[in-house]
Amino acid sequence: MRDNIKNYYKRALANNDYNVGKGWNLLVGKLCKDIIALDDSVRVLQVKQKFGSLRFYYRAGKKSECRAEITNLVCLAEITSNETCEECGSCTIQEMR
Repeated sequence: MRDNIKNYYKRALANNDYNVGKGWNLLVGKLCKDIIALDDSVRVLQVKQKFGSLRFYYRAGKKSECRAEITNLVCLAEITSNETCEECGSCTIQEMR
């Protein structure tokens, strides 16, 4: 289902109706709020975990001048998910050895 981002945010976060663990609720919630502030006509296509990282697929909205900023927000959320436990939300930064 392709929801307007406001509808997606209300429905999905209230029911945990997407394919990621509860630990990423705040991350996805903040991303949705930030996107809504820029362009509430964005359509959410899919939210899932892939290779241990958040994937947030969307269709750009009507405000073309916001597309680059929305892309940056999505990229930041995906990077942040690499350091956030999907199940509990705690920081999971791995040390390189």
